[in-house]
Amino acid sequence: MGRVLVSGLTLMGTAASPRLDKQLQRDVDEMVRLATTSRDITTREKQHAEAMKLFSDGYMNEATLVWEDILTNHPTDMLALKLAHDSYFYLAKQAQMRDSIARVYPHWNASIPLYGYLPGMYAFGLCETDHWAEAEKTAKKGLELIPKDGWATHALAHVYEMQGRSQEGISFLSRTLDNWTTASMLACHNFWHWAVYHIERGEHTAALDVFDSQIASRVRTSGTMADIVDACSMLYRLEMEGVRVGQNDGRSSPKYVGRTPRPHAGVQRLPSIDVGFSARKKSGYAG
Repeated sequence: MGRVLVSGLTLMGTAASPRLDKQLQRDVDEMVRLATTSRDITTREKQHAEAMKLFSDGYMNEATLVWEDILTNHPTDMLALKLAHDSYFYLAKQAQMRDSIARVYPHWNASIPLYGYLPGMYAFGLCETDHWAEAEKTAKKGLELIPKDGWATHALAHVYEMQGRSQEGISFLSRTLDNWTTASMLACHNFWHWAVYHIERGEHTAALDVFDSQIASRVRTSGTMADIVDACSMLYRLEMEGVRVGQNDGRSSPKYVGRTPRPHAGVQRLPSIDVGFSARKKSGYAG
């Protein structure tokens, strides 16, 4: 299961793809070999290895079916639950993202480890299916249980954005900054939401300040496709607002984005990421 966990975090984090990273491909192949040849391995562990292999090969829908099979018999398997949840997010399957959590919620209670992360996950599914009031209530419950839960923070940030409560969103993210920046895989995206609030308020300079001070530097450090797409979409949003980003104003925004995506060229795993890269090219920052 250690190999499943490592491969799962690597693949879900979008920092590498087995199509381009040969070591990652070898790691996945070794995981599969051990799962099929080891005698002292459970059916659930074999299913986890199967799902991770499917995800690695690009069969994301099929992988979610295996994770759901695991959850049928083991509803408190957080690894299966989280990997399915994130996959539904990548696939833009909003109802499944919500209902996958709802189905297992009754089997959980506060005495079970990791229970505190369920509200944040469920809240985001509620957001994506337009249940804003319930999403806000559930996200806040999650943050009461685990103040540093970046996913619950993300869900609440969505509520504020979709309801036009941009000042509340800015106040919330600034007030809880020390909590959610510890969630490294989501910190860049939550800063992206912060910048979007400023764009909605017509505060373009403030949005660029967030980009230059937080988003761009995190892209350069992480190199993940998810962070790169945040950077690209932010620059493109500003371009559509009529802002000439990086045009002789002393800012370095495009320099951070320019060459970072090159290691991911040709992967084409997710439509949202492909569109994000297209936005980068349309803004003139091909690198």
